[in-house]
Amino acid sequence: EKNRFRALFATFLGLSLAWCVGSDLGNQSASAQPPLFPQDVPADTVVTLMRTNCFGGCPTYTLSINAEGTVLYDGRTDVKQKGEVKSRISHEKLKELIAAFKNINYFDLQGRYDRGIACPQFLYDMPAAITSLTLNGKKKTVHHANGCLGSKELAQLTWLEGKIDEAVKVDQWIK
Repeated sequence: EKNRFRALFATFLGLSLAWCVGSDLGNQSASAQPPLFPQDVPADTVVTLMRTNCFGGCPTYTLSINAEGTVLYDGRTDVKQKGEVKSRISHEKLKELIAAFKNINYFDLQGRYDRGIACPQFLYDMPAAITSLTLNGKKKTVHHANGCLGSKELAQLTWLEGKIDEAVKVDQWIK
């Protein structure tokens, strides 16, 4: 009687599986909408850049870019476009930005570069750039007084800030 029960159970299980595979229930994962972000860009990815004011006419604005490539710009002072603008960058540009952060070992940088803090040389009346990266559950923010110069690390940070501006074509809003 045990063998008969096992045979009936195996038949029932086999028919159930065959029905699921042949129906929409069995194909749910195959027909699910693909994520809007590329597989090699983590879903939690957020890149930000804030440029602060100075004593002259420095453009003041913030940028954020999410995993889908959506760009949010908010122009404050000394910019052509004041207020919020929504835009997009390509997935390739976003991947390039993530690679740029990785190339300078962004998560290993200090949190602040300012007069007297990891700053070999300091020029006054310069704005600051505050960048951040959220990636794979890790978040890092770096405050960089742009008058802080004199090391390879600072040159790389300045380069990264420029790459963010370039990726979103910020000149269309600030000049």
